Amino acid sequence: MPLALQAAAHEYIGWLQLEANRSPNTVRAYDGEIRKLLGFLAEHGHSLEVDKLRHDDLRAYQRFLADRLKSPASRARALVAIRSWLRWIAREGLIEHDLSNGITLPKLEQRLPKPIDPDELTRLLGALPSGTLLEKRDRALVQFLISTGCRISEALALDRTDFPRSGNRLVVTGKGSKQRSVYLTADARAAMEEYLGTRCRATRKSSTAASRRHTGFTRSSLTTRRAARKKPEDQFLAGN
Repeated sequence: MPLALQAAAHEYIGWLQLEANRSPNTVRAYDGEIRKLLGFLAEHGHSLEVDKLRHDDLRAYQRFLADRLKSPASRARALVAIRSWLRWIAREGLIEHDLSNGITLPKLEQRLPKPIDPDELTRLLGALPSGTLLEKRDRALVQFLISTGCRISEALALDRTDFPRSGNRLVVTGKGSKQRSVYLTADARAAMEEYLGTRCRATRKSSTAASRRHTGFTRSSLTTRRAARKKPEDQFLAGN
């Protein structure tokens, strides 16, 4: 029985999640791009069976993307996902020939990021408020990102125990669960210590107040429920 492209796409997305251990954002992006390809094939009368997929089908979709997406970077993101899927299909023996070599990525202009002016950076950091606990958290997060160059997802994945008791080196987990060492500046470490110290004192004070209440629906249980609904940015250096 011929294997449908939709079934092959479903198996590939499962492989990305469970075996390749790709990030949720990558899985979501790849799934979306493959769905767009399948939608195009169905709408324009192309075969939706794996063994009947041809280079002509893929070339037609590439022409469609060239007309619809003027940005080379946007087209490249879409085609990288499709090329990866086609390679997987061939590697799994679901198709006789590897069609990924028919995917041509557009040439991208190589541009170096422009660094922020040191004086402007100093003014920016100096303008960050730090009166409340949330302001201290935001200031610590900004200092951490600037100091290490980490992605925001990497910063929010850090736990309290990841913060070094001494020194300025800590380990972050990035895409594909790959770990690497990053280093804090003195200002970043000071901001993070200030935030963690203030949060620790606030937590002890809250716990003491909650223990004095004996109602069935206690403040501590309310706090637990609210914590479960925290925004992602509230999880920076989570834990006690």
